Amino acid sequence: ILHSIENRAIIAKAVNNALKLGTATNSAVEFTFNGTSFEWYGTKANNRGIANVYIDGKEVKSVDAYASSTAFKQLIYKSDTLAPGTHTAKIVVSGSKNDKSSNIQVDVDKIVIKNETTPSSATLNAGTYQEDNNALVYTGTWKSRT
Repeated sequence: ILHSIENRAIIAKAVNNALKLGTATNSAVEFTFNGTSFEWYGTKANNRGIANVYIDGKEVKSVDAYASSTAFKQLIYKSDTLAPGTHTAKIVVSGSKNDKSSNIQVDVDKIVIKNETTPSSATLNAGTYQEDNNALVYTGTWKSRT
């Protein structure tokens, strides 16, 4: 019971008191957006691993979410400025981790789309989207934490 209470206290520190936790290699979240950049927010902690970020089908960065102490609502990744228009982004649990980390998992707290040019039929336009938004397509093993 104590573990459950501790988990609830931790999740309460996330945006909207919830997040999605990717726990298996190749688990991914993918979304299409209209804009010139995006930001991914999540948790940095001693049990977080490395994720690969793809934009328009090309791997652009490996991001290490390890930190020696837990920090919520952290900017995990911010894309470079992209050409105005519709883009597809994908965040994939790589299965790798920092030697100091105890796990490979990564989480999604929210996604922020920046610099919308003109609204389009893209799934996401400028704004902030919580981890449970239907436009965020999760594959693999993700656990909802509330």
